[in-house]
Amino acid sequence: MSSANTLWAKNALTPQGWQSGVLIEIDEKGVIACVKSDTGFAGHAVDLLVPAMTNLHSHAFQRAMAGLTEQRGPDPTDSFWTWRKLMFRFLDHLTPDHVEAIAALVQ
Repeated sequence: MSSANTLWAKNALTPQGWQSGVLIEIDEKGVIACVKSDTGFAGHAVDLLVPAMTNLHSHAFQRAMAGLTEQRGPDPTDSFWTWRKLMFRFLDHLTPDHVEAIAALVQ
């Protein structure tokens, strides 16, 4: 594997915990192909490597509630807080299957 596809970390957080001398090989599609610890230096070196944080935050559900909150209601005191109340009332009716279907549609 060429050094362009190899990353070496002095220390890395892996599923097995903190390890030293971690070699990561990346295939031609950019996918991690292999992770080895206690290796010698090779490829591009970094001092510390941690997994990327997953972003679980989504507004996909708002596509499903489109039309419910696009306009101010007849109440002149309608505000962000009344919108928020309606949003949570809507969310209370969704099941995990609903959320999955909505996210699949949006994504």
